[in-house]
Amino acid sequence: MYTDFHAAVKADKFEILGVSLDKDKEKWVNGLRKYNITWPQTSDLQFWKSPVAKSYRIEELPFNVVVDANGRIAAINLHGEPLYSFIAGQIGSVSITQSNPTRRSAKP
Repeated sequence: MYTDFHAAVKADKFEILGVSLDKDKEKWVNGLRKYNITWPQTSDLQFWKSPVAKSYRIEELPFNVVVDANGRIAAINLHGEPLYSFIAGQIGSVSITQSNPTRRSAKP
């Protein structure tokens, strides 16, 4: 989903930063390759114990935070059409073919 969206918008108006909750670096890197994820990524490899997961109260994946041009949180955890519409409203019209991501409730 994000790959299609990222390709459809101009980098000067929109960027994705991936924060992974993986615990195995090799699997994480292989997943980035498999799904052709080319935007910036980071991970502390602490899985659900990550301070990021705790700070944002992340309980399922994917999880997203939309940050506006001023660095303020504009929306949290929108998916599919609501996410596309919100971002298109912020940066202008975007035309993409959307796919549905697999949502994982993975908190053990």
